[in-house]
Amino acid sequence: MKEARVLVVDDSAAVRQMIRSVLLEDPGICEVITRPGGEEALSRLASGDIDIIVLDIEMPGMNGLEVLRRIQAERLNVPVIVFSSATREGADVTVNALALGAVDFVTKPAGTSSFDDAREYVRTRLMGSIRAVLGRRPDAAARENARRRGPTARTGRIAAVVIAASMGGPHALGKLLAGLPRDLEVPVFIVQHMPPLFLSVFAQRLAESVHPAVRECGSEAEVTAGSIWLAAGGRHMEVVRRERKVRVRMVEGDPVNFCRPAADILFASAAGVYGSGVLGVVMTGMGQDGLDGARKVLSAGGEVVVQDHDSSVVWGMAGSVVRHGLASAIVPLGDLGSEIAQRVRMSARADAGLPGRR
Repeated sequence: MKEARVLVVDDSAAVRQMIRSVLLEDPGICEVITRPGGEEALSRLASGDIDIIVLDIEMPGMNGLEVLRRIQAERLNVPVIVFSSATREGADVTVNALALGAVDFVTKPAGTSSFDDAREYVRTRLMGSIRAVLGRRPDAAARENARRRGPTARTGRIAAVVIAASMGGPHALGKLLAGLPRDLEVPVFIVQHMPPLFLSVFAQRLAESVHPAVRECGSEAEVTAGSIWLAAGGRHMEVVRRERKVRVRMVEGDPVNFCRPAADILFASAAGVYGSGVLGVVMTGMGQDGLDGARKVLSAGGEVVVQDHDSSVVWGMAGSVVRHGLASAIVPLGDLGSEIAQRVRMSARADAGLPGRR
């Protein structure tokens, strides 16, 4: 990670000072600038030398959401990490912030935390997010594999789409789902790494403002064509077949890849039910959740596409699939929704013996 300049925006002087002192312990941070509010932050951004912003949302005057709107409107190319409370109200505004382009969120430590515990939390959780965003260059193997297409093993029509996303996923999923047709003839299953409270709010927002077919999977339910299922937090999502009907459910289990829900669990279960009818999609995110699941999708005869590096906040999950030669296509975020729709449509036409059209 190169030496970076971080702008910390928070109305609490104690929080600003604590974050500043912790971040400056990292050799990758050369300067930490602090500002108490939105107007002051935007004035400092005008200099153009800020690499990343840590932004509180609930501030007097211009709040964090308005700062994000201004950043979008002025097309300022600087990543923003939201640092907010974990209350229901905090979850609402944080999900709105992610929809406005914030790349990640870190919940503030509980008010009962000691000063030393709060510092350690910032050192591990917030600094980890900053490192992930700033250290996003793909390695040589990923760049080489990105120049060529991987295996395309599909036989027959696509019967289900499974999607994995993590850091940067809330904003990216909104764009992907907005690009899906309302009459998509197959179910879609999504794992997004977020705490349970945030996932519930996120599912509600997607259903209200992006795609009405989105539902949070909190209990077992029958799967229907065109339904979109978002895994609830704290458990894994599985697809199962019972008496000729496909059902989706949440199950207990240990974290996989430090994640619960985990994409590997979803992908593997979908491959077991739908076989070669699975289309896997691995999007922006840190780590490699989805890699083992992608292997299982390919082994069953399905295929996997990934979000490209340039449109990903962190090219960890998608990049790991590419590095292992498992990606059939590498697609910019703006084209992912139409890519899924085209593949579903073309597979149905091919299965019916009709000529394909893109």
